[in-house]
Amino acid sequence: MKTTNSSGGFRPKTEKPDFGNNSTSTPATSTSGSGGKNKAIALYSFAGEQSGDLPFKKGDVITIIQKSDSTDDWWTGRVGTTEGIFPANYVELV
Repeated sequence: MKTTNSSGGFRPKTEKPDFGNNSTSTPATSTSGSGGKNKAIALYSFAGEQSGDLPFKKGDVITIIQKSDSTDDWWTGRVGTTEGIFPANYVELV
């Protein structure tokens, strides 16, 4: 089973949690200079199976580069020098 990410592309269904199809689009926002939370802790490991994914391990600190208001979306972040997209409901903002 595959799910749709915020840009309309299909992503493989991941081990935790279920995304489902989101028929409404939530605008993406940048966290730089917004005063918003720009760090997150990984609640689960994510292998990043496709090009452009951000792989991380449970407990990693992720710098959020771009996010939406929805945790059912895919956000852009950085771990070390690696940037990519990841499922927002795999992390908790800190």
